[in-house]
Amino acid sequence: RSSMADGVRGKVSIGLAEALAGDIVPSEEEGLALAALADTIERAMFATFGGTTKDYKSKYRTLLFNLKDEKNPTLRTRVREGELSVETLITA
Repeated sequence: RSSMADGVRGKVSIGLAEALAGDIVPSEEEGLALAALADTIERAMFATFGGTTKDYKSKYRTLLFNLKDEKNPTLRTRVREGELSVETLITA
């Protein structure tokens, strides 16, 4: 992987972790779990879209928008609690 791709991927993972946290202030343990989940989502997106492609970036923007949506806290909860699979999340 190139360092530029790693930079994009790292930023995506951090952004996803922050979006998944929503308005909660996670404990250290919760923060690590959210970071691990965000990394899993990012790796699945990378594999699905064949790199940090236009579609990868578009899906990331869509996920951020939806995960941060204050009117849709159920989505964040379902993803955090594993009720909504990573595969479903990135292919829906």
